[in-house]
Amino acid sequence: MRFGRARRSGTASGLMALACALALAASFPHAALGFSRPDLPAESREEGGSGALLAPILPEGLGLFSGPRLLDLPGDTPTLAPPPATADAIDAVRLTPRRTAVFRGSGDWDDGYATLKEAFAVLERRTQEAGVAPAGKPFVLFTETDDRGFRFSAMLPVGPDAPELATIGLEEGESPVGHALRFVHAGPFVDIDATYDLITSHLEAEGFEAQESFIEEYVVDAIDDGDPALIVFIYVFLR
Repeated sequence: MRFGRARRSGTASGLMALACALALAASFPHAALGFSRPDLPAESREEGGSGALLAPILPEGLGLFSGPRLLDLPGDTPTLAPPPATADAIDAVRLTPRRTAVFRGSGDWDDGYATLKEAFAVLERRTQEAGVAPAGKPFVLFTETDDRGFRFSAMLPVGPDAPELATIGLEEGESPVGHALRFVHAGPFVDIDATYDLITSHLEAEGFEAQESFIEEYVVDAIDDGDPALIVFIYVFLR
């Protein structure tokens, strides 16, 4: 299964990325292509990272990581799961339910970032007008994707004491729950396809099968789709 806009590049791209990773691993036998395989849904792995790094199998010059990079994250707002220490860690996490304000919509891949930013802006504006403080980072649950575009539910966590959300023109919802693999995209949104190619290659190499829906949590926002400040946590649910 392929994710996000990377779906448009087709299966051949994912297989090519996997072949490149395998060839590189063969050249460096001590490099860990076989990432630590999390025993989902074992309770002992719920909040701990697998410790696997993407860096050992990635060639330079592809807009990818050349080594572990520490994440410099704001500590004022919690994320769906405790954040990893580095940008290239793959973590096995367990997501617990959170009350959310929901804005549903659809878009095409070419304007994907602008569409999501507008959805988040609606959530922020309506909650602020009602005096409701956010209780987490905004995130989007992709519910349906194809080569042309996607359908989504943008969500903003709110506290249990927040008023009825229908009164401020928002749908009440609950964040997805369960065990997932979390990946990190740190860099411009225009480069996120490369991250999804890596996710696809990792899942294929480990024999994992992903569910159709997945989450992008926008931990550090960006001015536009070319802003390198962007940090997105990507949560992939396994079958």
